[in-house]
This record gives sequence, C-alpha cells and structure tokens, in this order.
Amino acid sequence: GYDVEMALEPVAFAGDHYFELAADADMAEMLALSSEMVIVIDGDHAIRITAAGEPASADAATDVDAPGEISDPGVWQSFWEWLLAR
Repeated sequence: GYDVEMALEPVAFAGDHYFELAADADMAEMLALSSEMVIVIDGDHAIRITAAGEPASADAATDVDAPGEISDPGVWQSFWEWLLAR
C-alpha cells in the first residue's frame, strides 16, 4: 500500500506521460478506474494521477474527500479520443 514516505510522481490525466503509462495493458486497466488516484509502483515509488490543472502535492494523496469537478472538459475528450482510437 501507499506510504507517505514514498516518492510520489505527479502524472496529469490524459497528458503525454499518462498515455505512455497506458500503453502497458496492465497499467491501462488500473488507469481506467479513475482520473484521480495513487498507484504504488514498487516499495519506494508511487504515481499520482490527477485531472487538476496542476499536479497535486504529496499531501493531497492522503485526502479522503471526493475529487473536484474537472474544469477543462477537453481532458476527458482527449482521453476518450485516445481510448476509442485503440
């Protein structure tokens, strides 16, 4: 599980790095769950997927509130276009 001591790499939802990660079938399954999440890569490293305009801080990974609304619907549009083009 996630530990606040882990290195946390921010990844913008539907950004270039997001799609690089999604190229892996196992990772794509996890990424399909939500536009806001933390995925533990190994014992020392996790990534934070965020749909916010700026990547969230490590402290935000422990928030239990529901994610806010996405202010830019273009992010979702990009995601669906990428997904349907597969």
